[in-house]
Order: sequence, then structure tokens, then C-alpha cells
Amino acid sequence: MPEGRKRLLWVSDSPLHKHVGQSRVARESVQRLKQTYDVAYAGFFNTEMVGSTSIFDDVHVFNIVRSNTLLIKDVIEKFRPDIVVLSHDCFEFPKLPELRQQFPNVKFVGYFTIDGEPIDYRWFPILQACHTIWSPTEYGKRVIHDSQFWLDVDVIPYGVAHDTFQPFSDVEKKALRATTKVPLTDNFVGVFVGHNHGRKNLAAALAGWKKFAEDKSDVTMVCITHSRKIPYHEWGDMPMDYDLKSFWSPRCFIVDSIVDEETMSSYLKISDVLVFPTIGEGFGLPILESMACGCVPIVTNFSGHTDFCKEDNSYLMDGIDLYSNVWTCIRKIVSPDDVAEALEKAYSDWKNHENPALYNKRQNGIMKAKSYDWDKSVKMMVDSIEALYDPSLRDQVNSVYEV
Repeated sequence: MPEGRKRLLWVSDSPLHKHVGQSRVARESVQRLKQTYDVAYAGFFNTEMVGSTSIFDDVHVFNIVRSNTLLIKDVIEKFRPDIVVLSHDCFEFPKLPELRQQFPNVKFVGYFTIDGEPIDYRWFPILQACHTIWSPTEYGKRVIHDSQFWLDVDVIPYGVAHDTFQPFSDVEKKALRATTKVPLTDNFVGVFVGHNHGRKNLAAALAGWKKFAEDKSDVTMVCITHSRKIPYHEWGDMPMDYDLKSFWSPRCFIVDSIVDEETMSSYLKISDVLVFPTIGEGFGLPILESMACGCVPIVTNFSGHTDFCKEDNSYLMDGIDLYSNVWTCIRKIVSPDDVAEALEKAYSDWKNHENPALYNKRQNGIMKAKSYDWDKSVKMMVDSIEALYDPSLRDQVNSVYEV
């Protein structure tokens, strides 16, 4: 075992990104891991900064690009870590077996998000090259073990930054709604916050909202994303490629922007439901954060977020299986009709003041989100790492998150 404090390199999206979920995971984890280890980031960033270094929260950031084994190798040679945590999709690290051969004294930990099934056979060597694997969900662990049952997989969920993501009181919510330029004060409010990425199925969210809202005057949706055109999975007469701004209407406002956590949390706190018909999530951090803010998710009943999204705190849409040669796995897709139907249910619950269904889902979601804690998650990371150096500690690793 190395003498003194071990050195840990965290490889993921750069902590300098303020609007990426994996960047939040990196920041929250490394901020706590530096209490135990000497730490550095190798962060995926724009190509102009490749090869340079930055400082974030007193921690060095080596700027690299995705899927570039030579850059990771270069950082390992410079920083000389004892532990390397690879935190992203498994396929971002295709040459991990070679890295393990080149650095036999380094412990490689794969903190992999699994958002579809089964795992592509091309990923098997990557999984097998890890000294241990962390999955943020029980779903991910199950999918890994469906094909690689002998691998060590610890379930270490992401946490919630509870200082930022917490609910408003009804008085606070109404006061903030009154300050916006959008008519929200007494309306049923839906929100989407996230990347305009095909996996988020945003067009189904917007088309479903359009159908739901066409005969209503007391509903408003706010969509915070960017406006680039993306491929859309065809439903009925929906185009395969669409202009996001075409969905703008007096009942649906498109905010063409990428926002930080504080702004994101404000939108979640003043909204009634999160409209998020994702095709698959490795964890679904924005969904959990919406629950923490008292915003009830309307989500696909599939993949990682089903660890915490249940009937008692969410509106679940079943969807149908969808296989793509690009993904090489099965995911679930819901249609605009599915979204409109779920919105009608949530709206009916909102309108019926004698029916506490929406209120109960909101309160149950807030309580569920409170049980996801970054300090607890990082304690599990440390326990799992230390067991790599002393196998007798393996039985002490809490591989099931008690929530």
C-alpha cells in the first residue's frame, strides 16, 4: 500500500462545465474525496483547452477530450495517481484494458451510467478491466450482472445538493411566480430543464404539452434548453427533424439558454410538474433534483431513475421498447399522446382540491430526495476504494444504498 495519502484522479466531464450533470457529480464527489486523498480532475472540455491545466476549488484540472486514451495516459504519467475513477458512460473509455496493462500499480474504478439493456458485448473488456465497478443505480447493477454476473459492482447513488435543491413554501412559490415575465401566478405549470438531446425525447414533451394545453387557459410550460435541431423519433405525422422554436405558444415558452444549478432550481421550485419523457437515464439527477424542489416528475417508467421514481411520487409512462443500431441496446420511448395523457392526470389532480394525489406525490418526492446524500455516497466510495487495498474490508462495504 502506498505510504501517506493516496492520489486519486477523477476522469469525467470537466468541473468547469456549470450545466452538465456529470460535472455536478464530479464537483460534489471530489470536493469530499479531497478530505481523504490528494485529488485531481481529468476533465472533458472544449478542444481549444486540451493539454492545458486549470484550477477549480483548489484542485488541478487537466483539460482533455472524450474517448482519448493518449490524453488520459499523459495525465496519469504527470499526476501519478494510485486510483483512477472513470465517471461517465462505459464506452467513453474504449482503451481501458491497455491502460491497465501500462499502469499495473494503479487501481481503476469504473463509475458507469447504464441507460439501456443489454450491455453491448464490445463493452465487456472495459468492465473486466476495472478493479471494481460503481453503479449509481440498482438498475445499472442488474443490467451489468445480466451478462457479467461475476464482477464486483457497488451501488453508489448520486446525491442531492440540498442547499440548492429544496422546496419553496406556497407563499414563496407564489411570490417568485409573480416576478416572472411568464404568466404563471395561478396556473398549472410544467417545466423541462435539460439538453436538447435525442435521448431526452424533448419533442415528445413539447408535442404532448401542445395537445394537452390546446383547450386550456390556466396552464403554462417553460422549456429551458438550447435551440439546435436534433433528430426526433417519428410518431405519426411528427417530422424526423424539427425546429424547437416552432413549439412556442402563449402556453409554452422556450427559454433558449443553458442555466446553472441555482437558476435551474428556481424554475423547478415554481413548477408543479417536470415533463421528462426520457428514453433512458443512467441515473436521472435532474429528475431527483426536481423531486427535492417539490416538482413532481412525469417520466418514462424505465432505466436508472426508476430506483427512486415510483407511483407514490411520480406520474409514470410505460412506453414501448425501442432498439437502435446506434445505441446497440433497448430503451423505452413514449409518444406525445402518452405525455398528454399523463399531463391530463396531473392536471386533474391539481384542479381537484379535495383529491390530495398531487400533493401527496409532491411530499413523497421531497422525502425520497432527502435520503440521497452526497456525504453518504462519498463515504461509500472511500470504503469501496480502501477494500481494494485490504480485501478483508470487502465485507464491510455497504453496497446497497439504504433509502
